[in-house]
Amino acid sequence: MTWGSVELEPEVREWLEGLPGALFA
Repeated sequence: MTWGSVELEPEVREWLEGLPGALFA
């Protein structure tokens, strides 16, 4: 799953970006 293909709320986006990238790599 790639978050780049999903439109997220700004707050959620910031939260996800705050997490280690390895989780979504």
